[in-house]
Amino acid sequence: MLLKKVKLSDVALIENSRANEEDCSELMESIKESGLIQPVVVTKAFNGRGKKPYVLVAGNRRFRAVKNLGEASVDAVINDNIKDMADLLVFNMSENLQRKDVSAFEQGRLLKLLITKHFLTKKECSVRLGITEARVESLLNAFGAFPQKYTEKITTDTNAVRKKGLVGLSTATTVANLQKSNLISRSEGQEILDGVLNGKYNSTTVRAMAGTIRKGASFRQFKNGSKSIGYTTVRVPLYVSEKEDIEGGITEYLMQLIYGESKDHFTRPRF
Repeated sequence: MLLKKVKLSDVALIENSRANEEDCSELMESIKESGLIQPVVVTKAFNGRGKKPYVLVAGNRRFRAVKNLGEASVDAVINDNIKDMADLLVFNMSENLQRKDVSAFEQGRLLKLLITKHFLTKKECSVRLGITEARVESLLNAFGAFPQKYTEKITTDTNAVRKKGLVGLSTATTVANLQKSNLISRSEGQEILDGVLNGKYNSTTVRAMAGTIRKGASFRQFKNGSKSIGYTTVRVPLYVSEKEDIEGGITEYLMQLIYGESKDHFTRPRF
């Protein structure tokens, strides 16, 4: 890789990172005071992308901040290993996976592009990104299961999920799987995420909720306080001489204990 000054006018921008509208005023102030600490990453143009010799790979905010400051060029690392859009997206995704402030929605969006537009399989995404197939599936679920106002709050940062206003990826995946199995509606799924975002539910509560729903309860029952069915264990003395007088097995014996009688036999109360 080579570090050099590159003219801003020589770099083509493509949709490969966060929204262009993201504010970069603080970054501009930092660059004015200390200069650009981390260079942008570009690659040589591929697939006939315009007439510009380079394509921006990473550093969208840094690029825009330098441009807004009126600079004509920017420090850039030239990455020669990127040959097509799939390579570019994989590089961008790998960078994002290391950044705790990038939402699971953004990561899922890039994965979706790799699969639908560049025809990578989930296994190929897993191998090229160095993550498990289960992680790929979770990120795709987070991207596709909810409106963006929720998914942009989903984080892969395990330390950040303790804060209000964020949802852990595993929690979002749990809710998405309930929706996928038609155990809850999309509106109920969003209601659960609202509860997580405002601090009403945490990851433990959502796991318990999911377990209860999978056993047959509805979300409404859980919400109204019927989180589980309580059972009381009672030890009942079994008299061998009496059991021998009862037709059938132990199940029939217990039924008689509950209902108090059989054809010609009365079972005295034991509790």
